[in-house]
Amino acid sequence: MSFPYASFAVCVLRSKVEEEAQEDMASRLKRADIVVSPTLQAILNKLDDPLLLQDFGSMWRVERELYKLYCTMERIKTILEVVENKQRKDELTKHCLEDLRSKAYYIDDVLDEFLTEIHKLRDDRIQSKNRGQVPSYLSFSLNENHMLCRKDIGPFITKINEELADIEKKLEQHYFQGQTELKQHEMFTRLQPFPSRDMSRMVGSIVDQNHVFGREDDLRYVSDMLLSDQYDGRGSVSVVSIVAMGGMGKTTLAQLLYNHNDVINHFEVRLWIYVSNQFDVVRLSGEILTSATRQSFSHFEQLDPLEHDLEDALRGKRILIVLDDVWNEKHADWEKLFVPFRVASKGSRILVTTRSDKVSFALNAIATHYLRGLCDEDARSLFKDRAFIDPIMNANSTLEAIGNEILKKCDGLPLAINTLARLLQGIGCSELQKTY
Repeated sequence: MSFPYASFAVCVLRSKVEEEAQEDMASRLKRADIVVSPTLQAILNKLDDPLLLQDFGSMWRVERELYKLYCTMERIKTILEVVENKQRKDELTKHCLEDLRSKAYYIDDVLDEFLTEIHKLRDDRIQSKNRGQVPSYLSFSLNENHMLCRKDIGPFITKINEELADIEKKLEQHYFQGQTELKQHEMFTRLQPFPSRDMSRMVGSIVDQNHVFGREDDLRYVSDMLLSDQYDGRGSVSVVSIVAMGGMGKTTLAQLLYNHNDVINHFEVRLWIYVSNQFDVVRLSGEILTSATRQSFSHFEQLDPLEHDLEDALRGKRILIVLDDVWNEKHADWEKLFVPFRVASKGSRILVTTRSDKVSFALNAIATHYLRGLCDEDARSLFKDRAFIDPIMNANSTLEAIGNEILKKCDGLPLAINTLARLLQGIGCSELQKTY
């Protein structure tokens, strides 16, 4: 008599278990995490490819738009880990991540189209005699016309970047309430792609080499450009440029070169000038004259007396002038500034740091060095030097593991490593271990 009831009880129990399993599965599906970080990293890798940023960018004149897109993607990537962890408790976060994921998939497809097009154009140029000709449109399968006119490419990339910036603002506004998170994000958003002439950004020629890691190969390569007569141009002064994105260490490398013993012994006059994006030939000429003579001058309003005084100061001398943080891409402006330098001795150099290839072209640089990120070993050394001042923290294996995770996000960018390392100095061991 008990078996039918037992069987019924088993059926009810099984039904209940299955119902709970279905509810749990539905709940899991509902709570399924949206992970966008890998897609963003893939996009950043493509944007960092010289084929896209330099070849495609220069051909279609969209380097600036692509670089702005890179900066926006980099900023968003730095906040994603926090946001992705919060989505389980906040549906609004998940919706925002869905928007970001959808936009990221689209951008990834767009960049694939651009890369395909530049490969095709390069192959066509190799086989064609019209190598200097740029077509008026490119093939583009993501719109109705299956083409994108040359004049529309820049605005098209800008619109994508603006949409991404809107998503970034939503993330900042709603989901960054912790002080540590706010500080970290503020540090990264300070890296504006096109800054005004902010005197707080000015850096002199002196560098503490005890806190510089790596760059031996870069130092050797660029110093050869400065010292070897094979890089002498037709005039007395030749231009060498260091090109890289912001925060890569262009200025630091220039400082190392400026203070290198071989460079000091080779050049009779060495001058360091901070330029920025506000180009003024009178101001720059005055600053160069002040540096050359170590004298202070009254305010100059006319270029002619400056040029004559500069010629008198530089005549017959082998000079090195470092122009740091250069943005101006107009060849005519630089021709005006360089006029007095023609009286310098042969073998003189101008070393330029810039984020733009176009600056190198405008200056007729005889050699350009593209600076890359630090290798893993050098990045780790820099991070430990900046973050773990206390020997006890330096020896802590848990903190070292946390540091290695942070370094993965920095991708060898020295400024990012320095920024996060300084931020961690004020957090403390216990809080840092809780955060990660």
